[in-house]
Amino acid sequence: MPPTTTEPTLLDRLHTKRNAAVDAWTQFIDQRETVRAEFEARSGDTAPGEDEIESFRAAELAFRAQSELLEAEVRDLDKRIADQEEIVRRRDEAAELHRSTPEVGAEPMTYRRDTCRGADGISYYRDLAQVLVPGVTFQTTDQESSLARLNRHRIEMDVEMPKRAKSRERRALSQVEQAEGRTSLNPFEYRVEPNRTDGSGGYFVPPLWLPDDFIPQLVAHLVAAALCRQMDLPMGTDSINIPKVAGGTAVGYQQADNAGVVSQDWTDSAVQANVKTVAGESDVALQLLEQSPHGLVDEVITTNLVQQYNAFLDQQVLAGDGVNTGQLNGGHLLGLYPYNNWGANSITYTDASPSGQHFISVLAAMASQIARKRYDLSQLKFVLHGSRYFWYASSLDANGRPLVEATDAAPWNVAAIDDSPRVAEGLAGRTNFGAPIYVDDNVTTTDTTGGGSGQDVAIAANWDDIWLFQGEMRTNVYREVLSGSLGVRFQVYNYVALLARYGQAISVATGSGFAAPQGAVTSITF
Repeated sequence: MPPTTTEPTLLDRLHTKRNAAVDAWTQFIDQRETVRAEFEARSGDTAPGEDEIESFRAAELAFRAQSELLEAEVRDLDKRIADQEEIVRRRDEAAELHRSTPEVGAEPMTYRRDTCRGADGISYYRDLAQVLVPGVTFQTTDQESSLARLNRHRIEMDVEMPKRAKSRERRALSQVEQAEGRTSLNPFEYRVEPNRTDGSGGYFVPPLWLPDDFIPQLVAHLVAAALCRQMDLPMGTDSINIPKVAGGTAVGYQQADNAGVVSQDWTDSAVQANVKTVAGESDVALQLLEQSPHGLVDEVITTNLVQQYNAFLDQQVLAGDGVNTGQLNGGHLLGLYPYNNWGANSITYTDASPSGQHFISVLAAMASQIARKRYDLSQLKFVLHGSRYFWYASSLDANGRPLVEATDAAPWNVAAIDDSPRVAEGLAGRTNFGAPIYVDDNVTTTDTTGGGSGQDVAIAANWDDIWLFQGEMRTNVYREVLSGSLGVRFQVYNYVALLARYGQAISVATGSGFAAPQGAVTSITF
């Protein structure tokens, strides 16, 4: 029986090709060294003449050119080999992970949307309270059954969460590389203190369908934050650092032959965002847990907490005060307002008699600043407080014609187009130069620029340059703090970070022209 032969891999073939290339390069150099030695040994009557010296110099130039080509071939093969070795290493890691990971995915998850309703439905929050809250009993389940389900859920999460963490880290790096337009160094700095390490499973990871269904889709009071470029935050991350060119090179005329040329070295810096913890809680009466229809309490609690989370996060993206934002342990997000938070463009709107006819010029000035300094308006969007937008939408020109008309009303000669139907928040219309306008009632109404009070502001940005990182949401449950009132406290928390790659991509307009408009008051007098 003939011996079994193994087909060489691509990596084997590349190594063979590299060895042949090195041998050819070495032989070529050795041959030239022999010629050099013979030439340099000639002296006296055999000393080379001028023609031979000139010929030798020409041969040297040809040798160097050919040697560089052979060296470049070796370097190219070294790069291909390094790439293939990295691919093999990652494949081996994946195979090892697969061999060491228990198979849970073959069976359905314990807590699912399709099994949470009905007489036999099961509730994650109810099971959590049944097991962890002393004295709680439910007619529809017992502690042993709840504990068994939570234990199985823990095993499932101990498998699923590391998978999601690795996937999240891969996506995060890919998202940064895609946004940067190049492969960059890892921008994430990771925690080293044991008390700051995220857990990877256990009871306190909510069923995956809850955060997956509610967090991405529930957008109540989350407008500006949703416009940001959404980035995954890897587990265990403390800080994110994105390199940035601070000062560029220079080009100019050379004033004369052999004169010096314009020279200016480029300098770099980094944009940093430290990770902050955002948490919220909801107190739930035991009666709600015991008496509510199956599964409903899970959605009620999740909806309530995520609504509050979304509203808070949106407020912080817009105008986070940045208290202790530079520290790793605690601190607040640094929002887009005021303009000097991120070095944004500042536009002051001064107007003793604000009018919609003037306001379109304010929006155009904001766009102009971004276009002139960021050189990109591809993701330009405006965010206004609802009172400001509806004041603007109801403004008339000098002839009594509306400045803003709906898309289905045959618009003509208008400053802005109002998308139909009407919305209380979110995309409401577009300027006459095509930029979307979003209504967000989390925009501040306490600005005092220009000596006024109760003023709102306008924010415009190339939103792809505003990066919002979010991690995996987690839960906790407590009984003791509410034991005297038959209540249970559920908490959610998440890790977030916000950075603006370019302050020039943001414009913030403030001033006396933003005095409270008629749409913000309860009575109107003409």
